[in-house]
Amino acid sequence: KTLRPLAEEKGLNIRNNIPMATMVRADKNLIKRVFSNLLSNAVKFTQEGGIDIYYSLIGGKHQVTVQDSGPGVDPGEVTQIFDRYHQSGKKESGWGLGLNIARQIVQAHGGDIEVAPSERGARFIFTLPKEDK
Repeated sequence: KTLRPLAEEKGLNIRNNIPMATMVRADKNLIKRVFSNLLSNAVKFTQEGGIDIYYSLIGGKHQVTVQDSGPGVDPGEVTQIFDRYHQSGKKESGWGLGLNIARQIVQAHGGDIEVAPSERGARFIFTLPKEDK
């Protein structure tokens, strides 16, 4: 909801494909911060098209994918993109901490986060363990 006005101002469509009834055992505010970082980066770097958010349950893990139609991640940056203070060479503003913090949050929840190969734009995937009741 927070980023939708900026996305709409740029003519971007955000499509959320996460079912409303999806339950994950996690700190709500910290996971919101992960989403906020991934989506704000997607809005910042995408000039046209949109952003898709997908959810699936794979191998006992919750998997969330944020895919945008922007320029993507330079293959030379893939190994550094989650490093503290790393900034993309695309001359955008920021401190270079967002993805590092997102990684720390996801890992603290027992999950993992990665930038995945994509035919278009950037694709970030994070997983969280599914806890049995």
